[in-house]
Amino acid sequence: MRIFRLIMIVALACYLPLTVNAQPGDSLQVAPFTPRVNVKMSALAAIGIVNPAVEFRLDKKWSMQLEGMGVFAGNNFLGTGYPLQMGAFFVEGRYYFKQVFHGFFVAPNVGAGAFRLNKNILHKFFGWSPDLNYKKSENSVQTGANIMGGLTLGYVHTFKKNPRWSVEVNWSLGRQWARYEDHLYDENGTPTGHVPVNGSAEYMPFYRGGIFVAYKW
Repeated sequence: MRIFRLIMIVALACYLPLTVNAQPGDSLQVAPFTPRVNVKMSALAAIGIVNPAVEFRLDKKWSMQLEGMGVFAGNNFLGTGYPLQMGAFFVEGRYYFKQVFHGFFVAPNVGAGAFRLNKNILHKFFGWSPDLNYKKSENSVQTGANIMGGLTLGYVHTFKKNPRWSVEVNWSLGRQWARYEDHLYDENGTPTGHVPVNGSAEYMPFYRGGIFVAYKW
């Protein structure tokens, strides 16, 4: 009898805490999933742009994101005929109108990077921007570094059946400032000279963004 009473006491001690939040006729209440970290990879990886990101919850509507970007097209990026090699890092503060990791958001961001490219590639993609109406020699490469600042607009869709997974679409626009060297070549690729110091500043209608697949915990 003593053993039976001991078993009953232990069973009641385990059962009672589980029923504190339950109402008559309701099933057991489960605490909502509240993620703290969101890890992402951009679908742009399919075209050779490596773009991982990690987002951290700060408050109900605020988060901070750290993001890296790498492009490694030596001579012909997306059929343009121009090289594009670059690495960049961004820090972004996000405000969600609904709650973190859900719905629409706006986010100021800053970034820095290093590059090797022919700047005509910017005119190729964004020639309608007044700041990008210039031409470099077709047989030249610009190498240098830049800083960027702007605003991101985006939307996050979380899957109801598995809230750990989501899809995000975002678009960043702003301004960039660069310092670089011009390396000149002839038609055979032989170096013919270079301009040691040059610089520029442009409004960029798009300098980062895309479609991201994300996993939260």
